Amino acid sequence: MYSQNEQAKGQSRAAQASADYNSQVAANEAVTKQQLAQNEIQKGVVNRERLLRQASRQQGALTSGLAANGFTLDSGSNMDLLAESASEAQYDAQMVSKNAEHSAWQHMVGANSANNAQSMYQYQ
Repeated sequence: MYSQNEQAKGQSRAAQASADYNSQVAANEAVTKQQLAQNEIQKGVVNRERLLRQASRQQGALTSGLAANGFTLDSGSNMDLLAESASEAQYDAQMVSKNAEHSAWQHMVGANSANNAQSMYQYQ
């Protein structure tokens, strides 16, 4: 009887140690996923700014090229071309931001899942 009791205590301690370990692993995973989400947002901001700077340089080159060749820039198809170019750059910048937000959201879902697992292991 004593032996069975000691064996049960040992199994209980082992189960508790396993749950504690798994809880810590889940907590670490949640922190990592949250950091990855923040990195995705920061990366998106940097990429968006880079894209907008590049678009601005391209817009300047297009404008100076048209002007150097004697085209008027304040009316007609040339103005439409410049406006469309600027509009496309804004659209691309928005897509970069949306993609970064989506990637960050996926990491936050993973962090939430890890937090839920941690809670389950703590309950055990």
